[in-house]
Amino acid sequence: MKFTDVAKKNGLTLVLALFPLVLLAIFWEKLPEEVPVHWNIKGEVDDYGSPHTLIFLPLLTLLIVGILWAVPFIDPKKKGEYFLSTLDTLGLAISLFMLYMFSLILIASLGYKTDISTFVIYGVLFLLMFLGNYFGKLRPNYFVGIRTPWTLEREDVWIKTHRFSGIIWVGGSLLMMILKLFVSNEIFIWFFIPFIVLISLGPVLYSYLIYKK
Repeated sequence: MKFTDVAKKNGLTLVLALFPLVLLAIFWEKLPEEVPVHWNIKGEVDDYGSPHTLIFLPLLTLLIVGILWAVPFIDPKKKGEYFLSTLDTLGLAISLFMLYMFSLILIASLGYKTDISTFVIYGVLFLLMFLGNYFGKLRPNYFVGIRTPWTLEREDVWIKTHRFSGIIWVGGSLLMMILKLFVSNEIFIWFFIPFIVLISLGPVLYSYLIYKK
């Protein structure tokens, strides 16, 4: 299969990745000279930028999706073709998430009031939970997944590490969502940061321990 064939097969993903540029073109004349580009944990804007900075998210989306599509063709391990459908699904999820994030920024840029911090938190948690659900279907490669010296050295370590990661990503994200229902953003951040550290470093340590065994 050629790269262009992969792109054609994932037409919806490509449409979602490009749609922010369409929205930007439609609302360009209505945008102010400075648009919000960063918010603090209270949902208050603390940094502004040129409307041209809004192009960054769509371009980043296209880059990420392009890398996912290219994995089966450039992976030295040549394992990408065995989980191509998983890569396609991840590309679709990331495109949808980035469109969601872009829409939030565009809505705020147009002057509409919204609790953007809460929407971003839930969006990130949904994405983490979705990605974690597919970890177990990934196979050793140098581009996508928990790539440590130990997971890349042995396939059984890779598989066990990704199954473990999937559990803590999905379970942890679900617990964070429930917690967010009962606490403010200011309190939630004190739980969210340790959670991100856990799901980032926990799989690395786990892969080492499994390898040593």
